[in-house]
Amino acid sequence: MKEQTSLKYSIIIPHFNIPVLLERCIKSIPHRDDLQIIVVDDKSSNENVNELQRMAKAFPYVTFLYSDVNRGGGKARNVGLQHAKGKYVLFADADDFFNYCINDILDEYINTDYDIVFFNASFIDTNTYLPTERGTTL
Repeated sequence: MKEQTSLKYSIIIPHFNIPVLLERCIKSIPHRDDLQIIVVDDKSSNENVNELQRMAKAFPYVTFLYSDVNRGGGKARNVGLQHAKGKYVLFADADDFFNYCINDILDEYINTDYDIVFFNASFIDTNTYLPTERGTTL
């Protein structure tokens, strides 16, 4: 059973060897008292772990967890779930980022009793920020 907490949201981000994109993702998440950010590194290279340790100092409100074996994003998400304390859990990939309206979305659902909330995603190129045809909405 989860302990009672004031945290409403836990965002779990698996990471493997893309610290620059992870940093962009973290910077796009608002720093809120009701939000927990968990990064689970899936056995990145020593050089990239050093970057994560630098980020841990720059973002002390983010929990960084380190795996000693590479097991993939699904296992990393499961490790993050073991540490999640929020009422709601959001998953993001390290190369994702949230747009400016994330605060509004979080505020809109903070006092609801919904079991699950869906919202749209935009697919854009990481380098150019131009829309891509990667995803379709049904």
